[in-house]
Amino acid sequence: MTISLSALFVEQVYPVQATTLGSDWTGATWVSLKNYRRLVIVADALSTGSVTGGVVTLNQATDVAASGAKALGFTRMKRSLDLTTAQTEVAQVLTETAVSSNTFSIAATTSKRTRYVIEVDSDTLDIAGGFDCVRFVSTALVNATGVVNYFLYGARFSTAAGITPMLD
Repeated sequence: MTISLSALFVEQVYPVQATTLGSDWTGATWVSLKNYRRLVIVADALSTGSVTGGVVTLNQATDVAASGAKALGFTRMKRSLDLTTAQTEVAQVLTETAVSSNTFSIAATTSKRTRYVIEVDSDTLDIAGGFDCVRFVSTALVNATGVVNYFLYGARFSTAAGITPMLD
């Protein structure tokens, strides 16, 4: 599974804005990995004060209506805790970070832009139980705003790249 340089990025990757821009990340969109092998979740936050809330987990379900929803285990993510200081290559570096008990919290540092990246392989879902849908879950952010985006790739079928993952 590789990204082809002879095709457009958006022909190979399906982007989804999972939350609206703001502090309420509690209603992120469910997406189906039925037609895709991988999902990259990118959460960008801007703190405006001492951040509270923003406890992040992942859920899986058997459909995009959240049937049988349960936790999806993950043990690592990548993050940058200070995109604000300089728009340089060094400031954009993502550091691999262990996740404890399938949960992490948005950094509480004031006046910082932070980024969190989680990769989900569809094989880590409870496929035997019929689970093929994923959702980013967060408690509401206080003193922060941001957005969560999904990028689905690795289409299972040649026509899958154009199939919306918001339908089951």
